[in-house]
Amino acid sequence: MKSNHKITPIQAFTDNYIWVIEHPQRAEVVVVDPGDATRVQAWCQQHQKSVHAILITHHHPDHSGGAPELASQWGCEIYGPKTLSCTTQACAEGNTLSLWPGLTLRTMEIPGHTLDHLAFYDDHVLFCGDTLFSGGCGRVFEGTYEQMLNSLNKIAALPDDLLIYSGHEYTEDNLHFALEICEPNNQAIKNRLNTLPACTLPTRLSEERKINPFLRLPQLKKHGHEESELALFTKIRKRKDAYQAPKKNT
Repeated sequence: MKSNHKITPIQAFTDNYIWVIEHPQRAEVVVVDPGDATRVQAWCQQHQKSVHAILITHHHPDHSGGAPELASQWGCEIYGPKTLSCTTQACAEGNTLSLWPGLTLRTMEIPGHTLDHLAFYDDHVLFCGDTLFSGGCGRVFEGTYEQMLNSLNKIAALPDDLLIYSGHEYTEDNLHFALEICEPNNQAIKNRLNTLPACTLPTRLSEERKINPFLRLPQLKKHGHEESELALFTKIRKRKDAYQAPKKNT
């Protein structure tokens, strides 16, 4: 993605992000994971834009629910999993999407959170839905823990300077878990917790390698964990499922 593109978050529901890809010389935008059509419509009206294409990472309604209405309004394509009924252009591993000149994204299959989960990426950005979060990863709902770990490892193999655009704002809770349960002496996690902005995304993959326990399984194994990486991943993901972060001061 060329540097003249701008990626803007639209907040939806409690903690969702809908991502909007803009080009300063185009009146159209590409929208990623529009769970709420009304939020996108309001944003487009305010900025005098129309929707050129929709990208959907997985079928959960908070990521896909607004797509049919937006596609009907603007007559645009919906690129997403073949299992999703509103998808008009089904995507699979290794597809290339030429959305407009200068905006070409590839697709990657990253099952685990759901079986149909996709990522859209190039050499600079990654839209990964609910697979990887800053400081954490998604719950394993439909897939297996092995699938989820394999998907995270696929992302971890991408370039260090990749910008990660996740589907939710979970960073603070994730980092509390990482510090309390996984690595209490990790100074990078402490530093990140002390400097969190209101919107923590995007995050760089290089930063996640320092603070995200689900990308740091080899380091965790060096700290006395003797089980396999899959067993360790499964254990800490299940602990995260039951974890309650400290209450914020009000």
